Amino acid sequence: MIILDTHIWVKWVLDESQLPSVLCDKIREHETDGLGVSVISCWEVAKLIEVKRLSFEIDVHDWINQALSYPGIQLIDFSPTSKSADAKNVRLILMLNFTENYAQIVYVIQ
Repeated sequence: MIILDTHIWVKWVLDESQLPSVLCDKIREHETDGLGVSVISCWEVAKLIEVKRLSFEIDVHDWINQALSYPGIQLIDFSPTSKSADAKNVRLILMLNFTENYAQIVYVIQ
């Protein structure tokens, strides 16, 4: 399973062509294993809407519900008691988008 960064998740759902092809390939590769979305990402999307840095044509709650129903997507709880919060089970893969000179982080749960 990979855990998608909030911005990667939003772009994957809205228009995957905004993502580097190497990142899209990595997401597709893990679709059957699971694509995790942190509960914090849902909060972050709502906050981005609130401060008008992101907008949707539908209500944010409806968008989140639809986006969480995409193939392979699983909502991940990172509470201190959750297994997914165990740092030994998480490694980082750094994906670089050289065309825009920024890095996207994808967490992989082993």
